[in-house]
Amino acid sequence: MNKKILIEQLQNQLLSLLEEAELAATNARLAATDEQSKAETQYDSLAIESGFLAEGQSRRIDELRKSINTLNSLKVGESRQVEIGALVYLEDDNSQVKLFFILPVGAGHQLSLVKEMVTVITPDAPLSSSLKGCIVDDEVRLQMGAKENFYTVIDIK
Repeated sequence: MNKKILIEQLQNQLLSLLEEAELAATNARLAATDEQSKAETQYDSLAIESGFLAEGQSRRIDELRKSINTLNSLKVGESRQVEIGALVYLEDDNSQVKLFFILPVGAGHQLSLVKEMVTVITPDAPLSSSLKGCIVDDEVRLQMGAKENFYTVIDIK
């Protein structure tokens, strides 16, 4: 099933980000405790800044682990309407087809399916909210600032 391949791609992207965040957190912790980082004046804040960076990276690591666990436990099947786990094919006013994969995590990630790009959106995204419950041939209006976009749902998998 194509959805499983897409989920594996997203998991790999998140695992790569996790590795980067773990390395950054380790480096920030080392910098915060390094003898060279010791404050020499009241304005020398390298150790403090490194500590804040390490804390932020630790939070990012926790978020990434939660996202990966969420994907591991996600059950997706074929969909007849737009819901979490749906792969939605939308056609805009210019007859361009765009693919969106609605998942609980991974917003904004780009995945590839054969020769097509798939954008991950989460349920709280404006487009996802507009699409919720739609079926094939439904038309969706999305207001983005002063611009109004119209899409037609041409397929849901």
